[in-house]
Amino acid sequence: KDQKAVLSVARDITDRKKVQKDLIRSEERLSLALEVSLAGAWELDLETGKFTVDVNQFKSLGYAQAEQPKRLRDILKIIDPESVDNTKACFKKFLQGKTLDYYDEFPVITRTGEKRWMHNRARVVKFDRDHKPMVIIGTAIDISELKRAEQALRDNEERYRTILDNRNIGYFE
Repeated sequence: KDQKAVLSVARDITDRKKVQKDLIRSEERLSLALEVSLAGAWELDLETGKFTVDVNQFKSLGYAQAEQPKRLRDILKIIDPESVDNTKACFKKFLQGKTLDYYDEFPVITRTGEKRWMHNRARVVKFDRDHKPMVIIGTAIDISELKRAEQALRDNEERYRTILDNRNIGYFE
């Protein structure tokens, strides 16, 4: 009745603050795990063609943030030209639903011209009404050291095979 009053509502947001803090901690751990593993997370929106990539992924290849790919066609520019057709075919097969997950290994060219190998895995996370892929999320891991080790093993094997094949004495284990 014509008297001034203050109306106040208080709500306990302790649980919400805890969830926010846990989410931030989880995002920090994921980001660190990707950085330590030389992996990058990426997302491709097939409807818009927009490609989003973890900032560390292309930084490790020597590209500045402004040079990072924004579209799928930008990725094709850094794949070793000898591997582009095979990579396209593998991705097309995935988009056609012939494989549940996308899996491919291919060489990329760094900003300095060095060839590095990437291992990519992805999965469709959103489909349209006709069950056609709309959004794909994946990871890319630099496996260059593994590829060098595999090649060194093949070279060693070949060297020892050549030595044994050209000896005039027997050999057994």
